[in-house]
Amino acid sequence: MEQRQRENIALEEVRAKLAWLKEHAAQKPKEAMRQVEDIFASINQHTQTDEWCEVKAEAYHCLSLAQTALASYDEAMQAGRKALLLFKQINKRNMMASVLNNLGRIEYYRAYYHKSLDFYNDSLTLRQELGDKKGIAAALNNIGLIYHSIENHAAALKCYEESLALKRELGDKKGIASTLNNIGMIHVLLSDYPKAIECYTESLNLRDPKTEIREITNIQLNIGEVYLSLGNHYNALQLFEEALTMSREIGDKRLEAIALRALGNVYHELKEPDKALGFYQEAIARFEEIGLQNSIATALGNIASVHESKGEYDLAFEYYQQSLQRLRELGDQSTIVRITVLIGKTLIAQKNYNLAKTYLTEAIATSEKHSMRRQSYEAYEQMAMLHEQLGDFESAYRAYQNFLTIKEAVFNEEQGKKIAVQQALFENELARKEAERHKQQNIELTKALDEMKRLKAIAEEANAFKTELLGIAAHDLKNPLQSVIGFAQLIQEDKENKPKTLAAAATIERVAQRMYKLIEELLNNVKLDMTGISLCKSKVVVADLLRAVVASYQANAEKKSQTIELDLAENCLAELDAERMHEVFENLVSNAVKYSPKGKTIRVSLKQVEGGAIRIAVKDEGQGLTEEDKSKLFGKFQRLSARPTGGESSTGLGLSIAKQLVELHGGKIWAESERENKGATFFVELPTQ
Repeated sequence: MEQRQRENIALEEVRAKLAWLKEHAAQKPKEAMRQVEDIFASINQHTQTDEWCEVKAEAYHCLSLAQTALASYDEAMQAGRKALLLFKQINKRNMMASVLNNLGRIEYYRAYYHKSLDFYNDSLTLRQELGDKKGIAAALNNIGLIYHSIENHAAALKCYEESLALKRELGDKKGIASTLNNIGMIHVLLSDYPKAIECYTESLNLRDPKTEIREITNIQLNIGEVYLSLGNHYNALQLFEEALTMSREIGDKRLEAIALRALGNVYHELKEPDKALGFYQEAIARFEEIGLQNSIATALGNIASVHESKGEYDLAFEYYQQSLQRLRELGDQSTIVRITVLIGKTLIAQKNYNLAKTYLTEAIATSEKHSMRRQSYEAYEQMAMLHEQLGDFESAYRAYQNFLTIKEAVFNEEQGKKIAVQQALFENELARKEAERHKQQNIELTKALDEMKRLKAIAEEANAFKTELLGIAAHDLKNPLQSVIGFAQLIQEDKENKPKTLAAAATIERVAQRMYKLIEELLNNVKLDMTGISLCKSKVVVADLLRAVVASYQANAEKKSQTIELDLAENCLAELDAERMHEVFENLVSNAVKYSPKGKTIRVSLKQVEGGAIRIAVKDEGQGLTEEDKSKLFGKFQRLSARPTGGESSTGLGLSIAKQLVELHGGKIWAESERENKGATFFVELPTQ
């Protein structure tokens, strides 16, 4: 009995230590490894029951997590496989899924993507069997990462979006941050850098700077790469330096090596070759420590490129050869061909044409054997240049023709991939019940951050003042007018009143309604002038919006015996703020009714035009526009030569507001009129995205 109690006490002590390790193994790997040694010592002192087998398996799993964080990938894989075997013996499927997830991560870090995908898919299957939504979301995110790495971006995005939806449902801040970071990388692929920064920034804001330094470091590296792509070397440099400092603080050699290589890339672009070489050499040293041979080969290629830029072709050739040797050991055919082409290019610069031809011929043969078309056209391009310099113009022409043909095929393939990703984005947007609103966030992570905060505070203060001012106007002007209108209507309803009283009440109501409309338009104008209107966009079927507007003015048109004809393309979708565009279309239809004589026809049409835009036209049969009218048509408080045909009122603000709202959507508005008494047509052209 006492023996059993001692066993239970020892078991609970080990479990308490393992609970800490599960939370902190990745953040404090060295300390975790020391504690794992103590746990194994305790385990070995006891009989191997199922309970002790379980804690032993968990200890191996925690050891694998810590070794992964320290980039000791071979050791991490061995420990993980031991954990997996033990969990299988006791049928702990949830823990098997966790181990498989980490094994997939290890293979991902080593760039063994297909092995990684197998582990992640096995983990997903177990999570689905268990109904574990959090685990399913994590597995989907990781599978998306692998598809991204092997350039199946549409599949990657589908996985990311499914994962993000589950994580939002669960309120999993860390998971949301991770998936947003990955979606940001998809937008980088599409060269949609603002959207990428938006995703990265939201991800960054969800991270805890006290406990998630590794994740924050990774996001900063991603943002830095965006800045580098945009040619903003100062911001990229600052972010990479911060990432380097943080990676060293947590002892993550993989992230440290990536940051070092990124700094080398910046200085290479800044044409500071000595600094670039220093960072590349440091990066190689770290990659050597953690055994990332593929990354070493890439960095050696970077060094070769720097020497080539300095005209040091012999050194460049030497480093390219070192890179090529490692790649051949790894069997990375794609990168082998790329480096082989660069070697050929270097040899051409040295006028070593025979050897250059040997390398380029090899590159062409390998790329065609493995259907690597991008590498193939790059090799043919260099081969064309080689033959041209040799004066063999016939061979140069053939090589150049091959280059153009393959390059066009590659371009079409890449466009197809981008279109597939865009289609996936569109489908995901339609599938969601509530569209994600674009968040305007401060993305500046440099010395200008304080200035941005100051400007934000000023804007918030101005916005508060504007809101207060508009509230006063709405209460002190609009509400009394509603009372006036109401009492005037009551007077008219009492038929015992004298005719003169009824006529006066009707006049009061008409004038008050006009004042009410004027105040509404003034308030809208003030909002626009103060940039206080934020568009709330969503996918809109424009034909439905136009039908709703026309329906609301059908009664007014019938009073004047007018006909409104519709010619609407039904397949026109656009990203619009429906409420604001309703105001625009309402203004145009209202004007057409107002300025057309009795018995006339008003035509409203919608069609798709070149460039992916849509065009709305509202044509009336009214008095038309003079040249002077056209020059001041969209100005504020403008009076035109035409007058309403049924005694209606006009403030002179409607078209001005319509123009501002259309332009806020990235569109344009204009009017055409042949001459007076021949009517006018108002056009609105809007982008669909």
